[in-house]
Amino acid sequence: MLNSIQSIAKCADIIIAGNNYLADWFVNYGAEVWIIPTAIDTERFRPKLASSDDNSHKFIIGWTGSVGNLGYLQAIEPAIAQFMNQFLDSELLIITDQPLSFSSLPAERVRFIPWSSQTEVTEVQQMDIGLIPLPNNEWTKGKCSFKILQYMACCIPVIVYPVGMNSVVLALGEVGLGANTTSDWYEALVFFYKNRSLGHNFGENGRQVVEDNFNQKAICQKLVKVFQNLI
Repeated sequence: MLNSIQSIAKCADIIIAGNNYLADWFVNYGAEVWIIPTAIDTERFRPKLASSDDNSHKFIIGWTGSVGNLGYLQAIEPAIAQFMNQFLDSELLIITDQPLSFSSLPAERVRFIPWSSQTEVTEVQQMDIGLIPLPNNEWTKGKCSFKILQYMACCIPVIVYPVGMNSVVLALGEVGLGANTTSDWYEALVFFYKNRSLGHNFGENGRQVVEDNFNQKAICQKLVKVFQNLI
C-alpha cells in the first residue's frame, strides 16, 4: 500500500492532508500540500435537547469505533474497572460492530450497541464523557481525530491520549483532558464524575471549537479554494 501511495503522490499536482504529520510526509514528493482537517456536520452531530431527567441518569462513559480499534479501549480496561468498581452508578457504553469480552469490568454495566448511521448521533448524545484511547505510533500520528470531533460536536467532554492531531484539538480550548497512564485515565474519569457542571462547560467549549474550526461548511469552502487553485 505504501508504494501505491508514493506512486500516486508523485503524480499529483496538489495533495490534501488531514493534519501536519501527514503533510510533512507528503511534502517530500514535490506536490503542493494543503492541510484541510476532517469536517463534521454540526447540523447532524449536535447536543441533545435538555430534559427534566437529565440529572437522574447513570454516569455514562462512552466509546465509539470499529471493532478493529477495540484493542485500544481494552488497553485502558484497568483504569475503567477501577473507576466502575468505585462508582456504582457508572456504565460503559460501546458503539461498535461486534461486542468484546472484558475480564475485569462489571458485565451488567457494560452496554454494547451495534453501530448504525441512523442511531449513531442519538447514542453518542447519551454519553457523559467520550474516550479516545490510542497508542503512540506512526499509524495513530496520522489519524485525523474524527471521533473526538464527533463527541465534541455533541457537547460531550473528552478524555484523550494526546498523540498527533488529538494534541492539536486539545490545545484549541478547554474541551477535555489528556491521559497517558492508567492513573491518568482513572483520575480523569473521577474528575468528570465529581465535576458534572465543569464537564458541561468543557462540552460547550468543545462544541464551539468544532463550529469554529471543523464544521462542514467551513471545510467545504477550503476545499473549493483547492480546486480553484487547479484551474
